[in-house]
Amino acid sequence: MIEWSIFLISEKLKIYQRFEGEIRFGPKYLQLKTEPNIQEFYGKIFGDWFYKTSDGIFLQEWSSLQYANSNLIYIDFKELKSITLQKNIESVFWNMSEDNKYYNLNINTNFIEIRINKDVINKKYTTNDL
Repeated sequence: MIEWSIFLISEKLKIYQRFEGEIRFGPKYLQLKTEPNIQEFYGKIFGDWFYKTSDGIFLQEWSSLQYANSNLIYIDFKELKSITLQKNIESVFWNMSEDNKYYNLNINTNFIEIRINKDVINKKYTTNDL
């Protein structure tokens, strides 16, 4: 059995990873768990992509191992809560950048950009302004 290892440590949260497999010619996928426990992680599969900010982390939750379908998740380090910001993204090849106002998720396979207003993240998960 593959052991758990550290994925990320913040002041209030530890995220552990366990390698689950790899898509042929594609990315690795993992199981994650947190300390303290964030229940939404239990039994889910995540890609190895992430983007860390000073207040939290964006993660890629996989909906399937058969085809590219993933959700953009954000975990707030201070509140220890997670929120799904975007569902059913038909890609697992992502990169993210940021400017003064937005986080910009670039989806490489479809040449699509999803912009997330930083004020939304700071408003404790009000998704109306995405």
